[in-house]
Amino acid sequence: VDNEINLNYANSSPLVTKQSNDIRSFLKSRTKIDQYLRKYAKPTIWKIIYFQLYIITR
Repeated sequence: VDNEINLNYANSSPLVTKQSNDIRSFLKSRTKIDQYLRKYAKPTIWKIIYFQLYIITR
């Protein structure tokens, strides 16, 4: 629900549009990090790092 509200609000404000675009690009890069860690890191390390990222982006 929050995401929908943010996206609707983003249409009316250039600053918020830029902010939501930054968030989207960060989430895309986070997905790449996620894929990289699943491929190469030990599961426990991956879980710790991913949990840190989850807290940061909440």
